This record gives sequence, structure tokens and C-alpha cells, in this order.
Amino acid sequence: ACQSGIQSGRSNVISGSNYNAFNFIGGGVSNAMCNYNVSTNTIGGGSTNKMCGNIDNLTGGSIQTSVIVGGDSNTISGSGARTVIIGGFRNSITGCQFSPSANVIVGGMDNSIKPNCIYSNFIGAGGYTYC
Repeated sequence: ACQSGIQSGRSNVISGSNYNAFNFIGGGVSNAMCNYNVSTNTIGGGSTNKMCGNIDNLTGGSIQTSVIVGGDSNTISGSGARTVIIGGFRNSITGCQFSPSANVIVGGMDNSIKPNCIYSNFIGAGGYTYC
């Protein structure tokens, strides 16, 4: 991945196409950024967190300027911009061509913001909350 970096940790990976640029993993274990159109994103640390764009560059959409700040097994996938997950466990923000943007999950467990939620949703901790 072009001009991306991993500071420390173990088994962290940034992979994918040339469209993956300016990404950063600060540390942790088994965190990943992958597939197409993932740029200017950060995973601060934690374990098994993922930011993975579309599986090909024909599907459309991208993940841009998004952040996962630690936690375990959190995911930002498909497509989306300016999305944030701050810690917690198994939280997810998922998208497709009509992607969620400017969404935030703060901690908790099994919270999810899905493609039909589109813009500016906030889930604060708790568990099993779906938009």
C-alpha cells in the first residue's frame, strides 16, 4: 500500500491496491487494512480490528478519513467516510455504494451502523444497538 505505515505491534497488515494510500496502524495485534480504495485512515491499536474496502475497484465506494481507536474485533467495511469506532468489542460500520458517512460508535459490544443508516448516526456504548 502506497505511503502507508505500521508503527509497532505484531501481525498487523496493510495490503491491497495502489488506491490504498496514506494509512496508518499504530500498534496492537492482527489489525488489518485491505482491498481497494482504503485511504487516509488510522487504526490506533487493539486487536483484530479491520478496515476493508470493496473487494474490487468496480463496485464503487471507498473508506476514507476513518478511525478505529483500539478495542477488539471492530470493523469498518465496504464503503464510508469520516467514520469512527472508539474501542469496544465487535462493533461495525458497514457500507456499499450508498455508504454511511460521519458515523460514530463509542465503545460497547455488538453495535452496528449499516448501509441504510446513511449519515451522522451516533451509538454511545451499550450493546446490541442497530441503526
